[in-house]
Amino acid sequence: MSNKINLVIQVQGDQYFPAVKHKADFAYVGQLAINAPKPVENTKEQGETLSDIMALIAEDNKQILQSYEQWRKTILSMVVAGELSREQLMGLYITFLPAQTNNTLAAVLEQSNRKSVIAGVPQEREQQTIELLANALSSWISTKQVEPDSLFEQIENQSTVALR
Repeated sequence: MSNKINLVIQVQGDQYFPAVKHKADFAYVGQLAINAPKPVENTKEQGETLSDIMALIAEDNKQILQSYEQWRKTILSMVVAGELSREQLMGLYITFLPAQTNNTLAAVLEQSNRKSVIAGVPQEREQQTIELLANALSSWISTKQVEPDSLFEQIENQSTVALR
């Protein structure tokens, strides 16, 4: 018995390809190719300096901080207006707790929001909890870890259930 392999090879330029009888069985192979990562652009060719890049980062951080402050004020004003309770905030915190938190940016946001502490004037525990929860929710929205629409939809659903 002779095991003879009938192999046909096509030559296209410098590349060799085996010929196949059932091309449909191998049609997906070309679709499996993974695109190579794009090369890092040399910004010096575009006239950007390191200080330009640092300025862009600073501007982006400023916008994130403004977004954080806006969302924080919105959430705290809802608490003051009686639209949100501490329990509802706790529920939102648990519901929207991101799988991975961006601790670095959240720490920067909270650091920028800290007020000086006056010894002998303890903050009410419930108010402190509310502010910490509002800070967390605001930072998640600002860093795009939580969509504001889904958060406020959840608040709306909680309000609707409470009215029934």
